[in-house]
Amino acid sequence: MTISICFIQFPYTTLVIAGIMCMSYTVLWLKMVSYVQVSYWCRQKRHKVKKMIDDNNFKKRDLVWYPDNLSYSDLVYFLFAPTLCYELNFPRTPSINKIFLFRRFVEATFLFFVLISLFQQWLVPAALSSMQPFKEMDFGRLLERIITLALPNHLLWILMFYMVFHSCLNLLAELLRFGDREFYSDWWNAQTVSQFWSTWNKPVHRWCLR
Repeated sequence: MTISICFIQFPYTTLVIAGIMCMSYTVLWLKMVSYVQVSYWCRQKRHKVKKMIDDNNFKKRDLVWYPDNLSYSDLVYFLFAPTLCYELNFPRTPSINKIFLFRRFVEATFLFFVLISLFQQWLVPAALSSMQPFKEMDFGRLLERIITLALPNHLLWILMFYMVFHSCLNLLAELLRFGDREFYSDWWNAQTVSQFWSTWNKPVHRWCLR
């Protein structure tokens, strides 16, 4: 309760909410770009695909073909699915694993409050204490404050990464029975910067490649 009240009274709450909304609209924009592009590609190849379906009787394989995918239910599923790249046929799991779902929910809830606590009790005081050296241009104290901020910043980044890419995305994928769960790879073993950026955020990397 104390954490919730402190979070509401925090003076930068509007900035946090604005950041979340900006990220949400960015994800929506990326999804819609992918949806439009895939629909355009399917429309361009429509006649060839139709001939292939008629020749090989692919309708028996229970697949969705263009333009049968152009429905509100298909679009809504894609908007909530934990992916940025649209497909006519997403990999699906046969059922929802309730134990897995419960674990991810507990993880996401616990880490959310841990992040808020660390942010308010550790990062904010350290950031506020660095304001005076910055105004006075005291480079010695300013360097010391930056080094002090480095540890909580890295810890919060790792915890936030785990909460978003492992707990939340897997939670959403399990609810939607979404089969592709490769949201990140072993970025901690990356030997180059390009390898790091291509492994820590797989959905965005796939979108950029497409």
